[in-house]
Parts: sequence; structure tokens; C-alpha cells
Amino acid sequence: SAHVQLDTITYNAALLACDSDWALALGLLVTMAASRVELDIVTFNAAVSACAQSGEWVGAIMLLSDLAARSLQLDTKVFSAAVSACASGGEWARALGLMAEVSAKNMHIDTWTYNAAVSACAKGNEWAKALELLGEMRARHLEFDATTYTTAISACEHGPTWQHSLALFDQLASKFRPPSGLSA
Repeated sequence: SAHVQLDTITYNAALLACDSDWALALGLLVTMAASRVELDIVTFNAAVSACAQSGEWVGAIMLLSDLAARSLQLDTKVFSAAVSACASGGEWARALGLMAEVSAKNMHIDTWTYNAAVSACAKGNEWAKALELLGEMRARHLEFDATTYTTAISACEHGPTWQHSLALFDQLASKFRPPSGLSA
């Protein structure tokens, strides 16, 4: 019978297949470490992404700590997944804490990451914080996508000023309006 070598690449493929089964992903990480298989940034990205998809923010934060302890370079992808895990878990303050931490390290923060943080604020009824994040995005010259607008509109539903929601909706409508002469 054929023998399959269980190396980092094999385990990473299995981790990527875990999707939202964070417990299975963390179990694979433990098995990798016990088997002395090298854990790399792809390993952590896959595991943190599984945590994000299931709202398991505690696991995501623990994985970030483990990644740092191993002196692996934090990249935007794994960081974004951790912010998303906090958003899914309703942990807006932790999501903003991660944003501040990475900003202090002068790492690039992309639109997807900001969208996750705005989503966390929306879920926490923190409309003013969501608008602050939009201001940061503008200052960094990041492109707003449809998710940026709809998530921010959702956050503003919890605020006292409906004008913010209306202004964001107008921006969304004008940015994504089909060219004249085309029917929707």
C-alpha cells in the first residue's frame, strides 16, 4: 500500500478543507505540533479562517498569540480573518483593538479588514465607531465596495441620525448605478 507523507502542505490542505469547523482545525494544529510538522503562515491563516467562519473569536485570538510566539510574520490575510472572527462573535471592541495593534505596526489594512471591523461595530450597535472607521478608510485612500456601504448603513440603523444612512445609501447608489441607457 502507498504511504502518504504528512507534511506541512498536506496538513494545510486538510486545514483549508475544515471550512467552519474550528474545533477540527485546532485539533489538526495540535496534531501537527505533536508530530513536529512545521506550522507556517498558511497553517495559521487556514485555522484562523475556520474560527472566523464560526465566530470562534477566542480561538482566533489564541492562534494570533501562538503565531507571534513562533516568530512568524503576521500577514494581512490572517489578521483580517482574526478581525472577522471577532466580528462574527460580536466582539467589536476586540476587533477595534486588533485594528489599532496592526495600525501601530504600520501593516497594510485592506478594505476587507475594515469591512469586518465595521461589521463588528454594526453588530455591537456602535454606529459612531463604524463611521470613524469609514473616516480612516478615506484617510488611507481605500476604495469603498458595496459591502462597505451596506455594512455601514446597517451600523447607522442603531444611531440617532438617519441622515448618515441616507448619505451612505446615496453614495452607494451613485457608485454602483448602471451606466445610462442600460436597464437594471
